[in-house]
Amino acid sequence: MNTKIMSQVLLGIGILLSYYILMLRYGWYVDSEKAQFLTFCFFIFVALIFGLWLFFPSKILGGFFTTALFVIPPVFDEKIFVQLNKGFIPYIFVCVLLVVSSMYFRQGERRRTK
Repeated sequence: MNTKIMSQVLLGIGILLSYYILMLRYGWYVDSEKAQFLTFCFFIFVALIFGLWLFFPSKILGGFFTTALFVIPPVFDEKIFVQLNKGFIPYIFVCVLLVVSSMYFRQGERRRTK
């Protein structure tokens, strides 16, 4: 499969899975105001990740922003959002792995075009 297509598919799956896991983890028990906060955080981090993927594909920053997406809600309001625990880490890891893999293929694509 072409690396351009592979990087786009991995990024799309990583973003969709991140939203799904974010809402399953934090969004099912909060009121509409906090759900709007989660959606706002998600779109901010998606814009950061997509901009990073488009202009400067960095695996380290991609992993950092993806992890920060899941860490920000409990840091912002620990009374409402559940704290991270060991059982949640594999789900975060899958999202980070997809985004970092997408950055990896994007870096390879950019190296070949130069």
